[in-house]
Amino acid sequence: MALLGNAYDLDFISRTNSDVAASLVDAVDAEPASLSGFETRLSRLSGRHAVLVFGQDDDRIYHDAGGLKSVFFAKGADDDLCVGSQPALLEHFGKTRRDDSAYDAFVENPHSASFSAYYVPYENVTQLLPNRFLSLRTGWVHRFWPVDECQEISMQESADTISQLTKASVEAHCLRGKLALTLTGGFDSRMILATADPEIREQLKIATSISKGTPDHDRWIPRRICKVLGLDIHQTRIDEVKESDLIQQLHRNVGGMSSDASLPRVLGVSDTLGDHVQGAGLCAEVFRDFYPSTSVDTEGLTPQMLADVSGFRRNNLAVPGLERWMSELPDGWTSRRLDLLYWEQRLGVWASAHLAFKEALFDVSPPMNNRSILSAGLSAPGDTRCKPYHLAREVIRRGDPRLLDIPFNQDRVHIRLRRKLRYRINRLKSAIKAA
Repeated sequence: MALLGNAYDLDFISRTNSDVAASLVDAVDAEPASLSGFETRLSRLSGRHAVLVFGQDDDRIYHDAGGLKSVFFAKGADDDLCVGSQPALLEHFGKTRRDDSAYDAFVENPHSASFSAYYVPYENVTQLLPNRFLSLRTGWVHRFWPVDECQEISMQESADTISQLTKASVEAHCLRGKLALTLTGGFDSRMILATADPEIREQLKIATSISKGTPDHDRWIPRRICKVLGLDIHQTRIDEVKESDLIQQLHRNVGGMSSDASLPRVLGVSDTLGDHVQGAGLCAEVFRDFYPSTSVDTEGLTPQMLADVSGFRRNNLAVPGLERWMSELPDGWTSRRLDLLYWEQRLGVWASAHLAFKEALFDVSPPMNNRSILSAGLSAPGDTRCKPYHLAREVIRRGDPRLLDIPFNQDRVHIRLRRKLRYRINRLKSAIKAA
């Protein structure tokens, strides 16, 4: 067995990477035929990693819960299999080539800076989505979670599981090395900070990077949170400039998909982090109704509707892959299909490319990237996961109720007034011009 990347055991937080690998080997040895015990152990890990496991009847590759350690594979004409973390690696070794015409056709349509599920414009290349494994003997992909109907639990039970495991994940990261929390004005990073014990908070480096386009709420709210908690905050201003050759190469490595537009921005984040691992929020959006369930008929979802809601409106190249994705869904997940799509499309495809893009400069490890955390969140009643996000608020309340007194994603009054004034002036100008 081989463990690539970093894995943190939420049941035994002091375990090193070697210890985690040894526990996975024990799980394989206990059930070498089914590997079900091994898959259960995977659900207790956080971090970004891929695992190559040799079983009795099959050899497989799994990755972390969110699929944030990306896995691409190319099948050759003679059924040989080549696996890499980025499509450009497979191209470099002569196992594939990018279909430039297909790529151009894809990016000419809405695509949210991401390929779609099961669509990669490289010849014979597929990306391994979250909650699946790749069989190295057959080259087939199999879903191993979820396989049963979603069993709903109370909001209190869900919040309890999320709180305990997120706290364990943050502590495990801090025991292993230095962790920097990227604090924003939103819910996810605040949940992580709230669940951490006061002595652990003191070990965190609270860091934000500010550029011209940074929303006002991501500027003042982190400062207010740190003032309430008595923590230092490191805010670095980043100047935006045109792309460089390095940025173009990093874009090429991940198939041209990433949301960072300039080298100074990426290097500025790297300078802010120093020798720390970046602990981003990110994953908790899975159980916050990011693709609003009220916007579509979840009972009558079609692949085209999935494309529309997930950022691929009118992009016909995305539809066949989403049709395949729908065909793999287990029974009993109808009301949560959009949440599972966010998990496997937005995290597994968009975010994995975004983090692979940064990987050459610094490491990112979202503490909530854990299957037990995410499944507990999805198992909560639907009305607690939608706005105003009662489940997320309950997780924060359990950790530190003071953090609920600070607004979420709200710009300051003078910023809002300025925006309204600018809007009315622009409307007046348009009316005058039309007259």
